[in-house]
Amino acid sequence: MSPVTADHTKKHILVVDDDPEQLTQIKEHLKEFYEVTLVASGKHVIKYLLRYHIDLILLDYLMPEMDGPQVLSRLRANDDYRDIPVIFLTGVAEKDMVIKTLVDLKPEGYVLKPSKKSDLVAKIIDVLG
Repeated sequence: MSPVTADHTKKHILVVDDDPEQLTQIKEHLKEFYEVTLVASGKHVIKYLLRYHIDLILLDYLMPEMDGPQVLSRLRANDDYRDIPVIFLTGVAEKDMVIKTLVDLKPEGYVLKPSKKSDLVAKIIDVLG
């Protein structure tokens, strides 16, 4: 099979952040390597997952209405979604809170914002292989 016809489907990453600039920046970092979908709130995660398969979620830690830990808690409580890897996106100020959440909810890790492309891709490769 030639490289052109090889089945090379990209992994699908859902990025959840209430900051449009962050969403745009992350999509720019990842679009070369992954299929990237952006949503602007935690409320949209479950609705999206009802319709589409996701390989990994990049989840903002602090958001209005439903924050990252609340979203992750719902995912972990649902048999259909509990095994989806989740990486938190967080600012330095929330680092201690995130570490507590790592222990409690066991996401696959976190990346500090604003994230460098190399850090973000390295963490995703670490989780997805």
